[in-house]
Amino acid sequence: MMSAVGVSVMQTIPFPSKLFARGDIQKQLKNSEYSRYVAVRLRVRRQVREYFYELWFRSEEQQIIQNMLNELQRAKEAAESLYRVGRGFQEHVLRAQLEMSRLREKLILSRIREKDARSNLAHLLNLSGGELTGTPQKVKISGTIANLPHEEMLKLLEEKNPELQAFAYLLRARKENLQLARLQYFPDFSLAMGWYVRDGFPDIWEARVGVTVPLYWWHRQINQVREASFEFAETEKRFEDLKIRLVSQLTYYVQAYDDSRRLLQLYQDALIPQASAAVESAMQAYQVGKLDFINLIEDTLTLLKYRVEYARVYADVLKLEAKLLEMLGEDAGISGVIGGKK
Repeated sequence: MMSAVGVSVMQTIPFPSKLFARGDIQKQLKNSEYSRYVAVRLRVRRQVREYFYELWFRSEEQQIIQNMLNELQRAKEAAESLYRVGRGFQEHVLRAQLEMSRLREKLILSRIREKDARSNLAHLLNLSGGELTGTPQKVKISGTIANLPHEEMLKLLEEKNPELQAFAYLLRARKENLQLARLQYFPDFSLAMGWYVRDGFPDIWEARVGVTVPLYWWHRQINQVREASFEFAETEKRFEDLKIRLVSQLTYYVQAYDDSRRLLQLYQDALIPQASAAVESAMQAYQVGKLDFINLIEDTLTLLKYRVEYARVYADVLKLEAKLLEMLGEDAGISGVIGGKK
């Protein structure tokens, strides 16, 4: 009986284009995952900004309330002076004390919300609550986002938004996967070489070329094509839905941003100066007995309302800026565009 010992090596060679298709699929999937990572980073950065702006607003709100307490203290002292000389009423003093107590309640609630914002911000920054101390400084509204044409924003959204980019890369991967599935109808090749040693006989060298033919294409390959086609269509639908949703969100945020800036201007140029003048005039009129105390209190509370609303809207504008920066892909180049370095 003749025996032989040897070694053989075989290499499978896919049909031309199959290997390139697999490589492109992996490349597109890698780009998709990286875009998702960028989207998460931008979302966290936006959340940090929002909590910081909320922290600033609560600090500003407390300062405004404290100033209004001083104004009500002046009104209470004026009411007490008039009451002592018989020209005022005790209920005016009591009303002033009641409104001051209500403001102290607002002050406590504001401090609770400030602690909540500080805790959330510390969590995002991986800090303990005790490490976040101090008063946040006022951040200037850039305003440059408002100067971008809407068409430019839509272009940036389509080109730079990482969430949309992730789906675009995934869609390309699904398309390549469909092409790869269609290539499965074509055969693959194999090359094999062997060397064998036989006792008492010359060594044997062997070379083989093989072809793998998809004989059962109607059962296997056609189902692969159908599955890949379904995945591509489903991803394409999700991509279009996401695009529509993001465009709608962008339009809403831009409109809210513009409206909030106009409201901010109204508070700054008209309502707050007029309310401040009304309070000073009401105080002087009350001290000489030409105005009812209730009107003085109402004017003071109106001024408080406008000042707090101004700070709230200011913070909202900054938060909308943060949302727009996130949507327009700040890390992907939007900072240069917004900064005028396009």
